Amino acid sequence: MINGGTIKGDATYENGTISYLQLKQELPFPTKMIVVSMPGATLRDAICASRSGDPNEEKRAYLQLDDGVEVVHEAPSDPGGDAEAPEHEYRASIRIGGKPLNPLETYSVALPRNLVKGAFKIKPLMEFGKIHAADLPTEDKCAEHLQTAPKSGQCTRSHAQQPMQCLLVQMRGVCRP
Repeated sequence: MINGGTIKGDATYENGTISYLQLKQELPFPTKMIVVSMPGATLRDAICASRSGDPNEEKRAYLQLDDGVEVVHEAPSDPGGDAEAPEHEYRASIRIGGKPLNPLETYSVALPRNLVKGAFKIKPLMEFGKIHAADLPTEDKCAEHLQTAPKSGQCTRSHAQQPMQCLLVQMRGVCRP
């Protein structure tokens, strides 16, 4: 998943395919991605938090998901308003790979490293980042990987020192353990 603020091309791709040049136009900045093992409840809460708020306002934090994730907005059960629920709270049913998201299951999630460090203030991701801070790859580890990543293809370097796997997406290629 990636937040909408990262996407800059503002284009629609009719047939669902995108060229390398178009990808560079959509994602013009280097994005340090990490792969983490995330509880389903945290994933659900992060998706909903990123979509909460006034529906008429642009949301740079809005999490974009791959086509294996289906999110269906649910209206509050009490149309008169739930006194406990904040205004414009987003609620959804989420399916991953055609199956309902299980809040107790652990999912492998690729996301920009800065989201777990507090960018765009998606609280469930910030809390996850604090809890797992020691397991997240450091900037130095990511920079080192970027310098040694092959120009194309995938790097298969071991991340024995980093329990959370580091995945770097840079326009020159993908580095993944």
